[in-house]
Amino acid sequence: MSLDQSVPDAEEALAEMARIRATTRGHVLTMTWQTSVLWGLIFLGSVLAWLALANSVISALYWVISVPVGIIVTWRLESALPRLHDAGSYGATFKFISAAMVIGAFGTWWVFDERASTLIWFTVLLGGFAAFAFVDRQHWTVGGILVLWLWGLGIWLSTGTSRTDLDLTLALFATAMGAGLVGAGFGQRLGRPT
Repeated sequence: MSLDQSVPDAEEALAEMARIRATTRGHVLTMTWQTSVLWGLIFLGSVLAWLALANSVISALYWVISVPVGIIVTWRLESALPRLHDAGSYGATFKFISAAMVIGAFGTWWVFDERASTLIWFTVLLGGFAAFAFVDRQHWTVGGILVLWLWGLGIWLSTGTSRTDLDLTLALFATAMGAGLVGAGFGQRLGRPT
């Protein structure tokens, strides 16, 4: 084979490798669009539950029921695809991040006061979603999550410690995360060929 023939072959091979890498990242690392929409709706549902019932016990019960149901549905959606099971260290990374999000976000309410727990809850959940995006090399998404966290920090710093202020802060945080996840899920669905 002459040098003139090997250059186009090498370029073709590199282009094919880039295509395979992009396809693999799209199928191995990224959670499905249905999972993003599901968790977005869970967060938005918490706001609707709070607005409709205005009862912190019912709101807590909503989370106690919706998180395990969401985890089960997520597991069913994700395990229907062979990608996480075959992803090796990436699959383990996603399981670790998911567990850290659940334990950190909901365990904080047992350790800290309500005001601190509100910010920790928001930070841990956004940090988990940012970790998913970072592992998936979605740098713009990580930047967007950072901007959202800074907005949330501003809201948190500007509100007081009354029950109404804490409820309003949680409602704003849940709305922002829910809308972001639903938007990201449908954006992922519309932007990726089936």
